[in-house]
Amino acid sequence: PTHPELYLFNGLSKIQLKQFKEAIDLLEEGIKLIINNKNLTSQFYSNLADAYHELENHQKSDKYFELTLENNPENYFILNNYAYYLSERKEKLELAKTMSAKANKLNPNEYSFEDTYGWILFQLKDYENALIWINKSLKNGGTTSGVINEHLGDIYFFLNQKEKAIIYWKKASKLDNTSEFLLKKIQLKTYLDK
Repeated sequence: PTHPELYLFNGLSKIQLKQFKEAIDLLEEGIKLIINNKNLTSQFYSNLADAYHELENHQKSDKYFELTLENNPENYFILNNYAYYLSERKEKLELAKTMSAKANKLNPNEYSFEDTYGWILFQLKDYENALIWINKSLKNGGTTSGVINEHLGDIYFFLNQKEKAIIYWKKASKLDNTSEFLLKKIQLKTYLDK
């Protein structure tokens, strides 16, 4: 029990099992055992950030994302995830945009990162550039993502291209990881056409 790695692996397994409170307890206990190891500390911080995010404790989640980035400002996964979570909450969107741009520069042509950047642009009401980035995401492998297809539908809807919106929303409805509002979007579009 004096090896922090055991707490990390146990915490990761609890996160996989969606036992976030237990994961947090283990990770916060294990981090106390780390002596002078930035990489290991960053792994604890990033997993704590994710676990707190899942419990919707955004203040602590943000704190741990920021600590992770202090340890490793070039960690493009953390930059992307933190930016995406901020965009979901529609908070600190300019910061999210900066982090997402950096993640895309550090790790280009990653479709999930491009989707994050496009979605942030969408939240900032920059629909034309959002469309460019979401299309890049599709080109680089995002065609099988429900989230990305739904995002593209949302952008087309706000660009007043409702027929294209419905095409991508319907594609998204056949894939995983869509929002709880997807079917309502499709129904609303059908209702508006009557």
